[in-house]
Amino acid sequence: MPTGLTTSQTVARNLTFHNITVSNLRGESFAIDQCTSFVSGVKGNCNSSKFAIMDINISNVTGTLSGSTVAKFQCSAAAPCSGITMTDSSYKTTSGSVATGYKCSNVKNAKGFTCTGGV
Repeated sequence: MPTGLTTSQTVARNLTFHNITVSNLRGESFAIDQCTSFVSGVKGNCNSSKFAIMDINISNVTGTLSGSTVAKFQCSAAAPCSGITMTDSSYKTTSGSVATGYKCSNVKNAKGFTCTGGV
């Protein structure tokens, strides 16, 4: 069991996304959002989820996005995302400029990208 996890904690780990082409996405190519609520009009608590997300590998992804944000990772303060890696990927906006933004909250040990803003 990874360090810091309890036996009752749920984990998503060792996920790989490889060789993907996207076209004219309206949002980010990848997103993690632990603020989701399934009650209409109620925002989820972004800092209380203990669902651990770790060791996500994203590589060789290309394509076009409507905006400049490549990915948004909004992870819980109670169980920060750890070990997200993005390599060998390139994105352009639909207007032709290079998309380089990464919005992050509570992300540890990011590799291959730098968080450029909060979520």
